[in-house]
Order: sequence, then C-alpha cells, then structure tokens
Amino acid sequence: MTISKIPVWLDCDPGHDDTVALLLALHHPSIDLIGVSTTHGNASLKNTTHNALSMMSVFNRDPNRKVPVYAGCISPLTRQPNYAPGIHGANGLGGIELPEPTQTTENEFGDEEAFLDALYEATKKYKGQLALVPVGPLTNAARLFRKYPDARENIKVLSIMGGGYNIGNIGDGAEFNIYDDATAANEIFTDLILAPKTVLVPLDVTHTVICTDEIQDRILEGGSPLRVMLKDLMTFFADTYKKQQTQFALGAPVHDPVAVYVLLEEYGIDNVGIKAQKYAMSVIEQGPQEGKILFTPDENGSKVVFGINVPKFWDDLLAALAKADKQQTALKGPETLSTARGETERDSGCTDNEAFTEPRVRTSSQSPDYAVRRVGEEAWRGVRPMCLRYVYILSGNTNRFYRQVSRRCPCNVCLSARLILAPSAKAVRLEAPDCREDLRLERSCAWLEDASLTMESAKKGR
Repeated sequence: MTISKIPVWLDCDPGHDDTVALLLALHHPSIDLIGVSTTHGNASLKNTTHNALSMMSVFNRDPNRKVPVYAGCISPLTRQPNYAPGIHGANGLGGIELPEPTQTTENEFGDEEAFLDALYEATKKYKGQLALVPVGPLTNAARLFRKYPDARENIKVLSIMGGGYNIGNIGDGAEFNIYDDATAANEIFTDLILAPKTVLVPLDVTHTVICTDEIQDRILEGGSPLRVMLKDLMTFFADTYKKQQTQFALGAPVHDPVAVYVLLEEYGIDNVGIKAQKYAMSVIEQGPQEGKILFTPDENGSKVVFGINVPKFWDDLLAALAKADKQQTALKGPETLSTARGETERDSGCTDNEAFTEPRVRTSSQSPDYAVRRVGEEAWRGVRPMCLRYVYILSGNTNRFYRQVSRRCPCNVCLSARLILAPSAKAVRLEAPDCREDLRLERSCAWLEDASLTMESAKKGR
C-alpha cells in the first residue's frame, strides 16, 4: 500500500549528521515525523538529548506542530558507553553555541520505561505503517523489542544507519553505531521477524554522500541565521573528519539522513536510486572484531544499501532546508569572533581618524529580516532575530562565511536594530533605537587579522 506521508520515529544521538536527519525528517513533504528519541552515542545521553531539543527548537518553529522528544537509554545493554568527541566535539555538536531549547522531553531524564511505553504506543497507533529509524547505537530499539515483542510486527520498516560491508571506522572493520552496542545490534539483526523489514544504510553508501565545499556554498545561499548555523556545523564536521580520516579531503560524509531518505523508495513514494542486496546478518559481540557485521547472501534477509542518487539527495535536502528557512529561526552565536577553517582576512587601509558613515543598504528579497551591506570586497549581514544581535561577515567574492560575532541584548525590547559600519572605521555600531543598550564593537586596524575584538556596552536612558 502506498501512502502520501510516511510516519517516522527518529531514534538519534545528535551529532552533526543527526541534525541533518532531523532537518530532513521535519521538512520533507512526504515525511511525518511523529516522535524523536535520544540515546547515548556521539555524546552522553544528557548532551544528545539537549542537542536534540535545541535543534528541534531551531528547525520546528511552527506553533501548531509539536513533535515529542523522549530521552532514551543512558548506556548500552552490557557495557559502558563509548563517545565520539574527536568527530563531534565534547558536547556532540561542536562548532556552534546551541540555542536554548523551547521544549522539554516528554519523560523525566532516566525514565526509560516511559519512553519505551510511548514508542510502543506509536507502533500500535501506526501499525503496519510506522518507520522506526535508529541512526545511533541500537540500544533503544533492542530494549523496545525486548519489552514489547509484538512491536516487531507493528512496524513496517526498520531503517538503520550503521555498519559497513567493506568499510569500518572503529576497531577491526566495525562501525561506531554497531560497535557501541554490539549486543543490541546482534539481537536485532538475527531476529527473523525484523530481518525482512530491516534496511541497513552502511558506511559503503554514506561515504559517497559528501558535504563538499560546493554543497556548503548552497547551504549558505541567502545567509540566514539557520543557514549560517548549518554551515558552521558542517564546517566543523568537515574539519574534524579531515583530521581523523584523511580520505575526506573534499568534505564530511553525512551518514544519518540517508537512513531517512531511503524510506521514500521503500514506501513507493519516490525513486531515490537505491542499489541494494539482501543479506542475513549477525554481529561479533566480543573480541578484537567486536561490532563487525557478518554478511551472508540471503534473499529472505535484510536489504543492505550500497548506492543512492546522491545529486537528488542533496537537491531534496536543500529543498527541506529552504522550507525550514522560511520559519525565520532565531539562533544564538558565540560571544567572540570565530574563524571558519582557520582562514585569516586582512582589513587594509584602516585609519583611526576616518569618518564613521553609514553605507548604502541593499535589502535581500530572499530574506526580509536581514540586509546586505556591501563595502569594498566584503558583504556584512546584520541579522536581528528576536532579541539576539548578530553580525555575519561574508566574503563578497566567494560568498563564503568566515567570521561571526554576536551580542545578546539584556533589554529584550530591541526588535528594530540596524547595523551601521564603515569599511575601515574605528568602530562598528549596532543601533537599537528602542533599546537601553548601545552595542558598540570596537576594533583596531588589525581586527580582521587577529580575529579578536573588544565589545563595550554603554547604557543609555530611555
């Protein structure tokens, strides 16, 4: 039976690529994200849960739509958790300062039973239709099927990001998600009820879905806060991948959204170019090859994906981003200038006695909440979402973000701020006529070179 919208429960451990999976699941027109759960994985459960709530607050600004978020399992079934700070940063989402969540989890942190009950109820409500998509360690899914065996019959598809046929990224031929709870993975892969419903999205395919510089430029088009945030995340992700795994010179692979994307073909909604083979699978649970999947060809086994239409994937993902972008999400940035990719740009011709003048302003038709001020070789974007002050600085030649500065206004009333600047003046001023704060960004001639500035705030009377 073909349905118009796929009911999806995303089980994740955000994670940069988990963030992209959330974006796709929330804003693809053929996907109905009905629930989100978090697990240990890329970071601790506390961090992955906070990250999921924060990103849901960023991506879902529709007041009429609430997607419940549940905190899942703190640790694997039989051992201590293993995290990935070298790839994702200490908190799981390195590269940005996360905005504060606007929603909370539906269950108390640590109340795994309440989460499992809610997920089970979802399998009953959407019996024969639900897609369960685990893109982290499989602890939550294994716990669900242990507690409620009939949930195996209720789900239609179990789409898993994990494992590798010819590729590994941890240990001896293993992949992180499977390795992190090999016992849970083995229980699921060897289950004869789940096997024909399982779609495995391994590294063999996700390593072909690379967020290149060209894709990052497309992500940044328009320069909205949401796009800059996503660009920052992917830049951080790419940099850590290049340090950890040198074969990714062109960019980072985005693993997790592929497990969401293949559902479109599994449900007969769209042809996304899946190339797959069927295998019976089991997982080595102990020893030097812990977490490695053993594959045996079997027409009654699980579908293992080896290829998709990558250009179409990016087109569809960027369409989802454009949809999310229309919600004009408010973001919070770091308190000081930061340099993407460690680049350094110089501010030439600066003189301390140069007049401070307001340049001509051209407002972008794509996003009415920011204006592009072109001065020489630079384009400055003053973004004013809600009560957060942002200045985004982009290269006018490459349209590539390289620095960001923000200042949080304490008044919570400055909704009409405007950016005043001169290309080589002594200061950049962010004016908010209705605010008690005059936020002045003082800089020296070496400002762009040393990527630092002093922020001073002089209080004014109303």
